[in-house]
Amino acid sequence: MRSRWTNQAGFTLIEITVAVAIVAISAAILVPNYTRMVANGRTSEVKVQLSQIYLVQKNFALENGSYTQCLRGIGVTQPTSQTYYTVGFNSSGPWPGCGPMNGSGCLFTSWTTAGVGVTSCPATDGAILANTSSGDNGLNVPTMVNIVGSTLSRDQFVAGAVANISPTTSPWDRWTIDFTKDVQHTSVGI
Repeated sequence: MRSRWTNQAGFTLIEITVAVAIVAISAAILVPNYTRMVANGRTSEVKVQLSQIYLVQKNFALENGSYTQCLRGIGVTQPTSQTYYTVGFNSSGPWPGCGPMNGSGCLFTSWTTAGVGVTSCPATDGAILANTSSGDNGLNVPTMVNIVGSTLSRDQFVAGAVANISPTTSPWDRWTIDFTKDVQHTSVGI
């Protein structure tokens, strides 16, 4: 009598186990690399935003003799797509010492010839452009308090940016740009 199991085709348990092990090892290698590549891609956003702040601040200072804290008031625009970084100046301002005569606060976009501030920032202008990620990816959403190292005066500025761009790391990813266009990656959060 012939056994009924000899004519059946299929995979053995060992073959299935080997295939599952190969897929698991591949996933263990590829997923962290993919996450790191996505986080690195998000850093291009901050470079564009900080470059925009630099260019607009430089143009404003050429025309007015001073830098200002009013980013939206001088033409820095919020990207229309989802953003991850909060950029601008931290909450330790408003700084004194802006205006052509160095005698006004930095929350103005125009001054008299005597250096007295004339046009102040509207309440909605603020010193930052907040991210629009809304924490939808499970990450902490930074605020202006998280921007570290920003300063502002009539003659110089350092603007900052901060984000939590990687769900696998806890430190904030921080960047700065100054009036000489020196871009620094001050805290790597990838």
